[in-house]
Amino acid sequence: MLLLNIISLDYKLKKQNLGYYNQSIAKSQLDNFRKSLDIFIKNINQIANNNQQREESVKLKIRDFLTSTFYHNDQIDIHGNIDLAILNKENSKNNVEVILELKTPQNTAEMISTGNLNKKAMWELVHYYMQERLKGNITIKHLIATNGLEWVIFDAREFEDVFYNNKTFYQNYQNWYNDATVNINVQMAYQIIENHIEKSTNMIEAVHFDINAINTNNDDEIIKLYKLLSPQHLLKLPFANDSNTLNTEFYNELLYILGLEERKEAGKNIISRINTARRQTASLIENTINQLKINKNISDDELSFEIALELCITWLNRILFLKLLEGQLIKFNKNNDIDYSFMNSSRIKDFDDLHELFFEVLALPEVDRSNDVREKYKNIPYLNSSLFELTDYENHYITIDNLKDRLELPLYKYTVLKDNNGKPLTGKLSTLNYLFRFLNSYDFSSDVNKTVQSDNRDIINAAVLGLIFEKINGYKDGSYFTPGYITEYMCRETIRRAIIEKFNDQGWHCRDFTDLYNAITPLNIKEANEIVDSIRICDPAVGSGHFLVSALNEIIAIKSELGILVDEAGKILKNCKINVENDELVILYDNEFFQYIPNDPDSQRVQETIFKEKQKIIENCLFGVDINPKSVQITCLRLWIELLKNAYYKAPNYKELETLPNIDINIKCGDSLISRFNLIDDTQNLSPTDRKKITIIISKYKEKVTLYRSTTDKDTRHQLKNEIEKLKEGFSEISDPQDPDFKKLREKQSLLNQISTQIPIGFDESYVKAWRENLDKLIKEVSELQNIYDEKQKTIYKNAFEWRFEFPEVLNDDGDYVGFDAVIGNPPYIQLQKAYNDTMKYADLYKTMNYETFDRTGDIYCLFYERGIQIAKDNGILCYISSNKWMRAGYGEKLRNFFLKYNPLLLLDLGPGIFESATVDTCIMMLQKNQKSKSKQYSLKAVTITKERNLPLDIDEQVKGKSVTLSKLTKDAWFIGSEAEQKLKEKIENLGKPLKDWDVKIYRGVLTGLNEAFIIDDIKRQEILDNCKDEDERIRTEAIIKPILRGRDIKRYYYEWAGLWVIFIPWHFPLHNDASIQGASEKAENEFIKQYPSVYNHLLQYKESLSKRNKEETGIRYEWYALQRCAATYYPEFEKEKVVWTPVNSKYSFTIIPPGIFFPNSIFMITGKHIKTFCAIFNSTLIRYYLTFLFSSEKNYTYASKETMGKLPIPPITPSNQPIVSQIEALVDKILSAKIQSAGRYEPIRKRNK
Repeated sequence: MLLLNIISLDYKLKKQNLGYYNQSIAKSQLDNFRKSLDIFIKNINQIANNNQQREESVKLKIRDFLTSTFYHNDQIDIHGNIDLAILNKENSKNNVEVILELKTPQNTAEMISTGNLNKKAMWELVHYYMQERLKGNITIKHLIATNGLEWVIFDAREFEDVFYNNKTFYQNYQNWYNDATVNINVQMAYQIIENHIEKSTNMIEAVHFDINAINTNNDDEIIKLYKLLSPQHLLKLPFANDSNTLNTEFYNELLYILGLEERKEAGKNIISRINTARRQTASLIENTINQLKINKNISDDELSFEIALELCITWLNRILFLKLLEGQLIKFNKNNDIDYSFMNSSRIKDFDDLHELFFEVLALPEVDRSNDVREKYKNIPYLNSSLFELTDYENHYITIDNLKDRLELPLYKYTVLKDNNGKPLTGKLSTLNYLFRFLNSYDFSSDVNKTVQSDNRDIINAAVLGLIFEKINGYKDGSYFTPGYITEYMCRETIRRAIIEKFNDQGWHCRDFTDLYNAITPLNIKEANEIVDSIRICDPAVGSGHFLVSALNEIIAIKSELGILVDEAGKILKNCKINVENDELVILYDNEFFQYIPNDPDSQRVQETIFKEKQKIIENCLFGVDINPKSVQITCLRLWIELLKNAYYKAPNYKELETLPNIDINIKCGDSLISRFNLIDDTQNLSPTDRKKITIIISKYKEKVTLYRSTTDKDTRHQLKNEIEKLKEGFSEISDPQDPDFKKLREKQSLLNQISTQIPIGFDESYVKAWRENLDKLIKEVSELQNIYDEKQKTIYKNAFEWRFEFPEVLNDDGDYVGFDAVIGNPPYIQLQKAYNDTMKYADLYKTMNYETFDRTGDIYCLFYERGIQIAKDNGILCYISSNKWMRAGYGEKLRNFFLKYNPLLLLDLGPGIFESATVDTCIMMLQKNQKSKSKQYSLKAVTITKERNLPLDIDEQVKGKSVTLSKLTKDAWFIGSEAEQKLKEKIENLGKPLKDWDVKIYRGVLTGLNEAFIIDDIKRQEILDNCKDEDERIRTEAIIKPILRGRDIKRYYYEWAGLWVIFIPWHFPLHNDASIQGASEKAENEFIKQYPSVYNHLLQYKESLSKRNKEETGIRYEWYALQRCAATYYPEFEKEKVVWTPVNSKYSFTIIPPGIFFPNSIFMITGKHIKTFCAIFNSTLIRYYLTFLFSSEKNYTYASKETMGKLPIPPITPSNQPIVSQIEALVDKILSAKIQSAGRYEPIRKRNK
C-alpha cells in the first residue's frame, strides 16, 4: 500500500524555501494570526464537541480562518465539486492552486490517518487533482485533507510523481475520464484510485499536525504554522526578501527623493528627470543641478543632468552601502542600535556631516582620524574601499557638501513614512532627513535570529539592493534586471560543468558532479581546492555585477557540497553547510542558521573562513568588463557588499573590523567588442622588440596587481593604480602586426626608408628629379596612411579593450592568451542600425572587427556570443541569457551557423515574462568551445519554458520533465518541439521546395509616408476629378487614382473594400520613365503642375508635412509630392492577379485580388504561376501550424514577411499530382465565387476600376 511519510513543519518549510524560512515576521502580523488561530481552534472544537455532522460547518470555519489571515474573500471558495480551493488572482487563468478536501471531526471513516491513506478523502484529492491536470492546469501547488483538527498537507509534486506520472494509473484514470460524459459514476474513478493506492509500493511525503497540539503562546510554533499556511508557502509566491522581486514601494520613493521617475519609451523602462511641472528644487538631482550652475557655470540642461546623475548615483551608492554596513554592525553587536546606528539625522545633521563621514571617517584608519571625528564616530570602522575616495567627477565638479541643507522636499504621495496613528505622513522634510527617515523605514540588518520584528518593516538586503542598482544603472538604455533565479540557475549549470572540465584536465576522469563528490578524500582536499580556485569566470557585459555575485555564491556552495571548504589551517568546516537559496548564501551551522558572534571561537572561524574564501574567489576567479564606468563602480560595490556580509572583527581585542581588499582591479571599463589585437595570434607575430616589451609589461603588470590587491594604504593604492595604467598604455603603444591598415603603413614606411637611403650621387639630373618625385610621393602616402591609422585609433579604438593583455590571469607564462573557463552574462540588446557612439553608427563601428556573426540589420548581442567564444578557453563554457530572436530571425542565420561550429549544450526558450517588461522575449543558450565541424553530431537539450506572470519558476523541473534533444541543427530557423513535431517539420521540409525557388515574385505594397495626403475617400476623389480643367486632365488624373486595400480588409478568401483610393505618384512623376533624371527634379515638378494641376493643388496643402517625411531622401532623392516608396521596380505587378496577405495577423488570411488594386507596404503579394494553389495551401491549417509553432518567435504568431514566406516548403507540381492541383484550383474558384456572391466584395472595385 502507498505509505505516508510524515515530515515536520520545520523540514517542509526549509525544504521548500530556506530564504522564506529565514524571513522574520512583523509582530503585528503574527499577533493577528495568533488571534485568528485562537478563534478558529475554539470554533472547530465546538463543532467536534457538539457532534455536528455537517461538512458545511467545518468549511465555513476554515474559510473564515484563512480569509482573516492571508487570503481575500474571492480567492478561496467552492470550485466545482472541490470543497474549498485557493486561487491565485495574480494568475491570468485564475487556476486552482490549492485543493482542500474537508471532513467533519467525527467522520474518521473517510478522513486520512497517518496509518492509512486509502480513505475517501485521499480518493477525492487524487480525483480533483487528476481532473485539474487533464484540463491543463499545471499551477497546482498543494493539496490539503483536513477535518479542522487534523491537517495533512501534500506538495503537488508528490501527486505528480505518484499518480499523474504513473503510466498505468494515468491510462486507467484517463479511460474513465474520457468516458465520463456517458458514464458519470464517480465511484468508478474512486475504485481506480483505491486500487492504485492499495497496490503501490511507494511512499508519499506530507506534513501532518493536530491543531490542538499547537501552543499558541510559543512564538516558534506559531511562526512555523504562520509560514506553512501563508501564500508564500501554499501558493509558492515570492516573499518580501526575494531577490527575484523588485520592492516597488522602495524603488519608486527612492527615485522621487532623487528627482527621477520611470516611464515607458519604445517598450523600455527609461529613468529620466521628473518633468518640469513636477520638479522639486529640494530633490537631490535638482539641488545638484543648481549647484553646478552656480559653482561651475553649467547651464546646458542635458549636460548638467548627466553630471548631476553621475554624482547622485555615486552618493547614493555610498549611502546604501553604509546602510548595509550599519545593519551588519548592529547585528554583530547584539542588536545594539544605540551605539552602532549612525545613518540618521541625529548623527548626520546635514550634507557637511555626510561629507565628513565619507572622507574623514570611512576613508581613514582610526589612528589617522582627528580626535573629534574619532569620538563622534567611534564605532565606525575603516573599510579600505575606493568607494570612499573622491571620484573624477567630484574632483572636477562638486562634492556633496556643496548641496543646500535648508531645502525641504514635499513627501511622496505614496510615502511609507507614517505618523503615530499609522497614517501616511504629509508635509515637507529637509532632503537628507527625509532620505534617512525613508531608509530607516526598512530593515537593512536581516538578522536571522530576529524571527519576530517589533516594527513592521520590509527587509532590504543586498540582493534586493542589487535590483535597484541594476535598474538605476541602466537608466538610459532601459535596463531589465535579471531575476535571481535566472542568474542562480545559469551560474549553477555553467560553473559546475566548467569545474568538471577543470578536474578532468588534471586527470580526475569524472563524468558528473556525483563522480567528483565521491572521488574526494582527505588526501586530495588540498588539490581539489586548488583546482576550484583556478577557475576563471568572466562577464563581458557586467552591468550591475549580478552574475558575478551569483557566481561567487555558487563557488562557495560547491566547496561546501564537495566537503572541501577549509579554514586557513586546512581544516574542514565539518558542521557548516552552505547552500544558495533565492540567489543568496544560506549558512547552516550545527543545523541552525549561522549567526556571527565576535570572539566566539567557532563562530569566528566560520566567519573568517567565508570572508577569506570570498576574497580569494573575487580576486582570482571573477572578472568583468563594461563600457559604462557606472557599471564598473556598481559591480565593485556589489562585490564589496558580499564581503561585508562576512566581515569580522580582528583578534586580539575584536574591536577593529577587517578591511576590505582592493577588488576593483578585476572589473574593467572598455568596449568588450573592440580590440586591436587578435586573441588567437601568439606573441611570435610581433617584432622581437615588441615581444620583449610585452613580456616585461606582463611580468610587471602581474606584480603590481598583486601588490594593489593587498595594500591598505590609500597613497600606495593610488600610486600602484597609476603604475598599472601606465603599463596598460604600453600595450596600446604596440601595434597589431595583423591590422591591415598598419600593414599598409609599415610596408610604405619600409619602402620609404629604403628609397630615402639610396641617395642618387653621381646620377644625371633627370634621374635625381625622378628620385625626388618618388620620394615626395612616398612621404605623402606614408603621411596619409599614418593619418588613417591614427584616426582609426581615435575613433574605432577609442574605448578598445585588449583581452589579449588586460587579464594576466588568463595568459600563460609566455604571455599567450589561454582564456576563461566560463563566460556568462546578459549581453545588451541594441539594434546595430539604431545605435551610435560619439563618432559613428554601431553597424559601421563593429563591421571593422570582422565578426562572423555581424549583420547590419542584427543586434549587438549576436556579436557578444562570438566574442564570448573567442575569450573562452578550449572546452570552456559560454552561457548567456539574450533575446531569442536569433533562433528564427533572418539576421540570426549567421549566429546559428556560428553555433554549429561548436558544441551547443542547452537551449531554454523563455519567451516573455522573465523580465518585468513583457515585451522582451528571451532564451538561455549554453555552448562549449570545442569544434564540431567534422562530426556534426549535435545533442542539444532544449525546452520551451512556460511561466505565469508574477509566479515563481522552477527551471530545473521543466528541463527534467519537458526537454527534447535537437540533433539535426542547421543554419535555418531553430525549432524546439517534441519528437513528433520535429518529424512533422522534417517531413514538410523534405517534401517541399522553398517558395523563393518557385517562379514567383514576392513584393510588398507602397509606402506613402503620409496617408492623409495620398489615401482618399470617394468624396475627395470626386472633388479632385471635378476640379480638373478639361476631360483630358480628368482622364489622366483618374488613371493615377487607384483603389487601395488596408490590412484589416484582407480576409480568408475574400476582402472588404472600404471605398478608399491611393494617389499613385512614383518618383520624378510624370517623367518617371526618363532614366536621365537623378534626384529631386524641378523639371518633373513643373511638368506635374502642367499635366495634373488638380492633384498638385490637393497635395500642395500637405507640402510642409510631406517634406518632413524622410529628411535624408525627401527633396533629395525624390520630389516632395511623390510617394516615399512607390514600388518603382515592380509597380506593374499591381496590374496582375495576385495572392495577398497581411504579415501581422495571427489568423494568416490569404486571398486573391484582381489586377489594378493597390495596397500599403503592410501587405505582401505574390504574383506568377499557380497563385490559386498557393492561396489554398497558405490558408490551410497545416501552413498556419507551420508558421505559428515552427517559425514563431512569439507565442501566437510569427511575422509572415517576404523572407519567412520565401522559406515555406511547397510540394512541387508534377504530372502525377497535377489532377490534385486542378481539383484544388477548382475549389478555390468555387470559394472565391461563393464569397463574391455572398457579399459582392469584388464587383464595386472591378466596375469602378474599368
